[in-house]
Amino acid sequence: MKKGRYLITGCAGFIGSNLVKKIYKKYDLILVDDLSEGTVFNLPKELRKKLIKKKVQNIKKLKTKKLDGIFHLAAQSSVPFSLTNFYKSSTNNIESSLKVFEFSKQFSAPIVYASSSAVYGNLPIGNDEKEKYSLIDWIGSLIGFVVIGFIVFILLWPLIDPTPDKSSSLKENIHKAIGE
Repeated sequence: MKKGRYLITGCAGFIGSNLVKKIYKKYDLILVDDLSEGTVFNLPKELRKKLIKKKVQNIKKLKTKKLDGIFHLAAQSSVPFSLTNFYKSSTNNIESSLKVFEFSKQFSAPIVYASSSAVYGNLPIGNDEKEKYSLIDWIGSLIGFVVIGFIVFILLWPLIDPTPDKSSSLKENIHKAIGE
């Protein structure tokens, strides 16, 4: 018997598919990905038919009575695309997060989400003693559940789409640095 049920958004991308591969034998997974940046071939064969091929924000209702947690990894993550298509990129990411918060509240499920250092921009270093809450902490307090963010700084990229508008500038800079 599996230990619990988890929703993973962005499950066919680099981070999501590696998470799926690590935990799918122990846990029942609800897998969601619109395949805009990931591929079904990143998932174990036995899970490919379980994939809900939609944007998470377009799911009206999850067909489950229980969720033990949510891993929210779905996002439009290309920095070049987000700069040239700011409204479309931001709308997608905000709407997907709002839907995940809705599921969190509905199922009393904590959220773990992926972020990047790009969210900080050129902000000065904060003071945790004076500024105790981030926006995500505030949303978590509104829905009454734990919301945990982890920041992705450097990853190996064997599963990242190499197309210029989808690849990270980090990848390009590393290739330049090592003379490729």
